[in-house]
Amino acid sequence: MRTEAKELPLISVIVPIFKIEPYINECIESIIDQTYRNLEIILVDDGSPDRCGEICDLYAQKDDRIKVIHQENKGLVVARKKGLEMATGIYVGYVDGDDWIEKEYYEQMVLKAIEFDADVVVSNHSRDFYDISVPVSCNHFQGLYSKDEMREICSKMISYGEFYTPGISTYVWNKLFKRKLLTKYQLEVDDRITIGEDAAVVYPFLLSCGKVYLVDNYQYHYRQRNDSMLKVGNSLEKEVYQIRILLEYLQKQLNNDREKYNIHNQLEDFMLAMYMNRSGGFIQRNQKPIFLYYEKVKNQRIAICSAGSLGQQLVKRMSLDKDYCIVKWYDDDDREYRKDGMKIDAINTLNESDFDYLVIASINPLYTKDVYQRLLDLDVPNEKIILLQVEEQTKKELIKMNLYQEEFGKEEI
Repeated sequence: MRTEAKELPLISVIVPIFKIEPYINECIESIIDQTYRNLEIILVDDGSPDRCGEICDLYAQKDDRIKVIHQENKGLVVARKKGLEMATGIYVGYVDGDDWIEKEYYEQMVLKAIEFDADVVVSNHSRDFYDISVPVSCNHFQGLYSKDEMREICSKMISYGEFYTPGISTYVWNKLFKRKLLTKYQLEVDDRITIGEDAAVVYPFLLSCGKVYLVDNYQYHYRQRNDSMLKVGNSLEKEVYQIRILLEYLQKQLNNDREKYNIHNQLEDFMLAMYMNRSGGFIQRNQKPIFLYYEKVKNQRIAICSAGSLGQQLVKRMSLDKDYCIVKWYDDDDREYRKDGMKIDAINTLNESDFDYLVIASINPLYTKDVYQRLLDLDVPNEKIILLQVEEQTKKELIKMNLYQEEFGKEEI
């Protein structure tokens, strides 16, 4: 059913675009085909060197709801700002140019926004990897949060408790915002931020909200790509520098609610989780990147379990140092990863005699607990399993050593 009524509020959908030619058609088509018709579709070509800009212009000729911005490559933050400056909708949504949405996605979101006068509607999403689509849920219960209930959201929005589980996901693309409230928080974001761009908007915005509605909707499809920036990664020094920029920005933005919502501890959990995912569990020691469990695994046969972001960074950094010997790599999505030419085997095929230690490369507590139990069921000795658990004291030491250095902000790496 298509929602045609002109009196329904306009939604501005902003799509930042850079080097995603294989995916951009599916993305744009999925927005054009929404059952909610009162859309303003803003395509921001961020200096893409492929045919993306040309494709955007062709779609603008096809649908008069589409507006196109062409600019020199200035990064995701600037692209989103440019899109928002052009937006005229009552509500604003974002779709990343390599993702896609189901036909009723925005209709379901905006009807909740209208019914409850919500400042933001937050959905669940689906993680798509080739032929696999996995539903990903928010950790708060669905429904309306207002007034006193906002304390429940804000006190657990960045870190829900056990390390590391977010309360509300950082993403801007699974949310529908009131534009008049969003503008301040999007346009103030430091243009230098290249890690955690979404968090720099979402968490300060949530603290300003009077009403938040969480909807049980999995119709946004986040495409997991192994050629994405997160998977490729940079030097450890560069990653740390970028994380510090984000930390400094969020500290300033969230400072007024530091005590009220336990923001300080939440933020430390989040930043450490980001650090772990970007570093693969490595720290800088004596000018050399060292794995947290270096003494245990040095010159041993190592197996890695999980090919997610942390696992890929861990393998990449270990491969650069002769002290580490990776002999096996396991993941449940082994068939999908092999389509990208990655040498990964199924977890249930492992043989504990093939390695001396197996590292579960994840800080997601639910995933870690599940895999740990499965390894024990496969008769892997407990003493061979390494969990990337970060005790409270270790957590504080890591944050102090890597994120709170005095020279932060003085010199770019």
